[in-house]
Formats: sequence, structure tokens, C-alpha cells
Amino acid sequence: DNDIYLINLSNPNELQARNLTDTPDINEDNPAWSPDGSRLAYEGAGEGLQLIYVNEIDAAPGSAQVVGQGFAPAWSADGQNLVFLADRGQNSVLLSGRIGAWESSVQALALGSFGYNIDWSSANLPEALQGTMATARSEPIGPAYEEGIAPDAGTTDPAFRLRVLEDVDVEGQFLTDAVDGSFNALRAAVERRAGWDFLGELDHAFWAIDRPVEAGESRQNWHKAGRAFAILDTYNQGDTPDIEVVPNQSGPDRYWDVYVRAAVQDGSLGRPLTERPWDFYARATDRDAYENGGRFKDEIPSGYYINFTQLARIYGWEPTPSDPSWYYNWNGILYWQYVKRDNLDWIQAMRQIYTADRLEEELGVIFVQPTQVGP
Repeated sequence: DNDIYLINLSNPNELQARNLTDTPDINEDNPAWSPDGSRLAYEGAGEGLQLIYVNEIDAAPGSAQVVGQGFAPAWSADGQNLVFLADRGQNSVLLSGRIGAWESSVQALALGSFGYNIDWSSANLPEALQGTMATARSEPIGPAYEEGIAPDAGTTDPAFRLRVLEDVDVEGQFLTDAVDGSFNALRAAVERRAGWDFLGELDHAFWAIDRPVEAGESRQNWHKAGRAFAILDTYNQGDTPDIEVVPNQSGPDRYWDVYVRAAVQDGSLGRPLTERPWDFYARATDRDAYENGGRFKDEIPSGYYINFTQLARIYGWEPTPSDPSWYYNWNGILYWQYVKRDNLDWIQAMRQIYTADRLEEELGVIFVQPTQVGP
């Protein structure tokens, strides 16, 4: 199990380590000690939910208070308030409140993107940034990528073309001109960090408009809009898989964080995992796992990995939540599918690569032309 232990560094004997949580059904991680050392906040994952717990150091294991759903807790300098993060689909929310009066004091701040590691400084920040910080604030931040859209994009009908994914082994070797640049940039970034061309081979990318969908796959599938790719699920097989997949519950939606194993395992690339991955294939040999769509692996795999899901988000590619049928329907798991919507709905995205007549023919969608009013 993934419990939290307290050990005396003056006498670092593992046999005398004290188990502070002792909850076999919950995987604890990211402990944060209150400034006075009397309480411990930590995140725990169990039954598909990632929750924040707070417990007195001297309290009995298993008596922790659940504060809320989220991850990465941090204490205020006076130890009276707690802050943590919670993902909400397209961004993270920062939640803070007073311990002992959480429900009446909690405040939420929606972030513009996803947060990962937070801290609550004891320093009083100046009202205005000074020195190099002020200079840094005034300097424009360059984008992580450029799409490199064709000069005539938006002036033709349809507005965008499909671009070949060069040197990518994949069924449907195309993405729309609106997103292929970010894919290429993401591919290069993953290769730099993992040491191998993870996105050089995919399961599929572009789908024809008339391709049937399987049970668990959306009829409004983003592969048909040229804005989705699917990584190989075979990467998650074998004694030492190339990827590990960790569940990430966001409200009612089940997402999956994909971790790519680094090509070099000397610590120069990637980081060790801190959470137990999910074993989808246990459903074939374990009755409980069969009913639950798999189970957590018995141990955290050793080795060094990069967080592909986190990196993909930087380049605008979002993971796809599982279909509710994922427990028993493999096609509904969808941890492998990444989508770049750019704030478009599916019909708008399809209209970028198909004429209105073609969409009306294939989908029955009727586009009303705006009425021109004379002078």
C-alpha cells in the first residue's frame, strides 16, 4: 500500500518508522507538514477519487478529516489555512480555506490553465514588482509553438487543408493545418525529454467523415475534424511498459495521466513515479478487476518517466475523459486520445475542413446563410 510514514532521522531505522495513515484502500501522496508540526495534510486516491485529508500527527491512523477533492496541498505560514488544487476539465481551480471552518471559509479561484505544484510563501510581496521581476513581467512571453498556417487559410472554402504528418507511422496520416504545428512541436518536446520519438508512431489520427464509430466512441469524433490523435495502447503492455497510466478523477469525469518511460534510466531524463498506475489487463485474470475495469498495480514501477499529459496541455492538446462504459468496454477507456479544440464546437471544427454542402450531405447539418440587407 501507499501509506505515509514518519521516521526519526536521528535513528533512521525503518523497523521503527511510524505509519501515520494505515489505510490499505487509499494511496496517499504529497504530504505537507503544518508549520508547527502538529498536523499533516496530504492527498489520497481511492475508489476513483483524489481527496485532500488533514490529520493530527498524534491522532490514530484512519481518523483523518476529508477537506475536499483535489491535490497538492500547502499550508499558510500561520498554519491556520490550507490551499490545494482541483482540476476542472479545461483548467485548475485554487481552493483555500480555514482549517476547522472549511465549509464557511472556502474560497475558489479559477486559473487560466492547469496548476501542478503550489506553495504559500511567508514573505510579504511588494505591491509593485521591482527589479528583474518587473522587467520580466514587461517582457512578452513567447508561445510554446507556432502553427505555421498556410497563407491562404481562412480565405478558401473550406478554410483549412489537411497536412501530412511527416515521418509518422499512423493510420490516417493527417491533421488539419490549424493544429499540425502544435503536434510537431509536442512531438519534438517529448523526444527531447524522454529520449525517444514517442509520437513517431500512433494508432490513428485523421478519420474519414463516413467512418463508423465503435461503442463508447463519440459520434461527434474529433478524429473526423482532423484535431485528434491516439497513442498506441500496445505501449502499455509487457513486463516493462513504455507508458504507465494513472487515473485522475475530475468531478464526474475519469481522466488518465500518461507517463512515458525515459530511454535513459540513469536519472538524467524524467522523474520517478509517485503514484501506482492502473492495470487494465488485470480484468482478464481477476474477478474484482473485471468488474471495475482493472485495478491499481501492486507497486509503483521503478524507473524514470515524463508526464506526457502535462506536457501535451502546454501545447494545447487535451486528454479525453472516459466514456461511462469504460469499466466493461475497452473502446470507452480513451486514455490514448488527445484533442485540440481551440474553443470550437465539433460542427465548427468540421466546417473548417469540409464545405457546407458536404456536411449537409453526410451529417444532415444545414448552414443558414446570413441575409444581406440592402442600403
